[in-house]
Formats: sequence, structure tokens, C-alpha cells
Amino acid sequence: MIINNDILDELYLSAGPQRMEKARGYVVMNRVSIDKVNYEDEDNFSVSATVKGTENYKTNIEVMYGE
Repeated sequence: MIINNDILDELYLSAGPQRMEKARGYVVMNRVSIDKVNYEDEDNFSVSATVKGTENYKTNIEVMYGE
């Protein structure tokens, strides 16, 4: 699956360095389970996941028309 690099850069910037580091750690520790992926193309997709942190929670990222 390929995602538009501009979208990835925007996600990284909006998260900030501390949240990105925490997120990477969660992935390494297998605390993130991807529940569903809808992929149309690099500018139109969504990802839903469950994160096991202090509490379990669901998160969703949706990109339409590259925004």
C-alpha cells in the first residue's frame, strides 16, 4: 500500500515528535492492532485501529482527496 508522502508528512507534523515516538514504541511493543483498512488510492483511504495503552481505545484516520 502506498500513501502520498505529503499526507504522511502532514500527519507526522500534526502529531509532533513526542507523540510520534510514543506511537512508534506502541507499534514495536505490538500494542496497535489494525482493525480495518479501506484503500482506494494514495489520496483516498482510511485506517481503523485499536490501541492498547493505559486503557484500550479505537482510533481512525481518514483521507479523502488528499486532505
